[in-house]
Amino acid sequence: MTQLDADTQTIDGDVYKVHMLDPLVATDLLADLGDILGSPLAALGSGIGGDDQIKALLDGGASEESFGPALERAVSEFFKRFSKGKQREIINTLAKVTFVEKGSGEAPRLDAIFAVHFRGRIGTLYKWLGFALKVQFRDFFSLSAPAIAYAVRKMGLGK
Repeated sequence: MTQLDADTQTIDGDVYKVHMLDPLVATDLLADLGDILGSPLAALGSGIGGDDQIKALLDGGASEESFGPALERAVSEFFKRFSKGKQREIINTLAKVTFVEKGSGEAPRLDAIFAVHFRGRIGTLYKWLGFALKVQFRDFFSLSAPAIAYAVRKMGLGK
C-alpha cells in the first residue's frame, strides 16, 4: 500500500475508505499511541507470571485473583493517558483521511459529517477507529512483530 492508496471496509452497514496519513503526522500519531499504551502494557505484563498464565488468559481460564489486579492497573493507566483531548485529536486526525461511501454519489469526508454520522452509534465509532488505526500502522506492526516476539521470549513470557 502506498501513501496514496486507501483501504476500504464495511462497518455496520457503512463503507469507510481510509487513506494514508502524511508520514510525519503518522509518526506523531504512533508516538502518541506509544505514550498511551506503554504503561498499560507494562502494568499488564507485570501481572503475567509465565506461559501457563498467558495460556490461561488466552483460553479464558485465568482467575480474577491471579490476573485481576494487573488488569485493573492496566485499565487505570490506559485511561490516565487516553484523555478526552488526546482521544479527540486522534479521532479528528483519522477522520480527515476517511471518506464514507454512500451509493454512487460523492463520498463525504468523515470529519464533515462526523457528529451526525456517529450520533447514537458510539460502538460503530470505535470500530471505525480501530480499522483506521490498522490501516495506518499495518506495515509498522508487521515489521516489528518479529522483534516483539523476540522480546517476549527473552522476558520468559513465550516460547
